[in-house]
Amino acid sequence: MRSKKLYYTQKIAEFFIAQGNTTVKVDELAYQLGVTKKTLYNYFESKQQMIESVVDHLLKQKMEEVRLIHLMYPSPVEALRAIAGSVLSFANEYSYILRISTSANVSPSLEGAFIRRKEEVAEIVECCFAKGIREHLFEDDTNIALLSHYFVFQLQQVFTANCRFDSFEEYKAQFMELLFLFLRGICTPRGRDALRKAFSMQVTEC
Repeated sequence: MRSKKLYYTQKIAEFFIAQGNTTVKVDELAYQLGVTKKTLYNYFESKQQMIESVVDHLLKQKMEEVRLIHLMYPSPVEALRAIAGSVLSFANEYSYILRISTSANVSPSLEGAFIRRKEEVAEIVECCFAKGIREHLFEDDTNIALLSHYFVFQLQQVFTANCRFDSFEEYKAQFMELLFLFLRGICTPRGRDALRKAFSMQVTEC
């Protein structure tokens, strides 16, 4: 049952992505997948649940990518920047999934999916901060638990229903500048050098 639901989730995700939206009716969706509407409702209670399953599936794949980023980058500063960029790009790519209804009863499923994985993201980010302290890039007295949750909270904002990217590159640049300033506040002199290399920005020594 679980594997079959995953199969249909993947197929629905592929169809939504190909369409560029989620406005198709379930009848049409079933027809495109070569099954009956009843078959889909054997695995999903509603179209809203189909969308939420798709979003959760896509975000699970993104979390696997984020874990790889954490392991790939030797510098925790570079890893934090890459994690933020990866999550931002994901939110931009799939933001249309939020536009499924004007009803107040329909929750922003993309944000909901991210919230369900907040602790997973925070754990990865916390590992980056801890590594940064061990490598003397961040100050020893850095409260990594607090900063990790703040970092994730800022990422969560891009998944909210009222967040739209009129110009994604401009938004990303602003976000990265804020992240740069946020990290600079906890960097050691050695860390500022790593920060400058990771963000290609000028770091002013205090």
